[in-house]
Amino acid sequence: AAAPTTDLHLNEEKLGFISAYNGTTTATIRDLDNAPGYENKFIEGLGVGSNIKFAVNASKEGSVKLSIKYAFWGSKTEIRAAYIYVDGKLVNEDDPIFFPFTQPNKIQNTNIWQESKSIDVTLPAGSCFIEIQPVPEGVATPNALFNESVMSPEDIPAESARFSSGKLPNFDYLHLVSTDPTLVVKG
Repeated sequence: AAAPTTDLHLNEEKLGFISAYNGTTTATIRDLDNAPGYENKFIEGLGVGSNIKFAVNASKEGSVKLSIKYAFWGSKTEIRAAYIYVDGKLVNEDDPIFFPFTQPNKIQNTNIWQESKSIDVTLPAGSCFIEIQPVPEGVATPNALFNESVMSPEDIPAESARFSSGKLPNFDYLHLVSTDPTLVVKG
């Protein structure tokens, strides 16, 4: 495989970050000594109605792999999933990014941060906005992923009983990767 020409970790302290909204007000940006593994700081409390926004610039129109580094230490069966919007257009309605439970934060000094699966996203040439929003509360998510290493098979909800909580997990960074040598993306 070709080496990436773009390998961006966009977070709350990098060029390109616009805002993080928790559904009511500005989301909390913090650090936490007993939850190592994140870069700089992380964003938490991303409840119903939340979003995170970034601005990026692409050297030309092209496809990137997009993923999110996150931690989720709530309920093992709660479904947290994200829709990605590019310039206001939903680009992954049929393929939301799921955030399975990582580990409870009671396990001190353990890296509980994971990278989500990646999706292919086409960016336009020039500047654009990328927004991360939770899949709305109550939307059916029959393909939701679960952390089966910490669950018994009987604890995994049936596909007909899988619905989004309408929340996002703790957010570390948005990861964009391009292997096209002529497509360079910057924050």
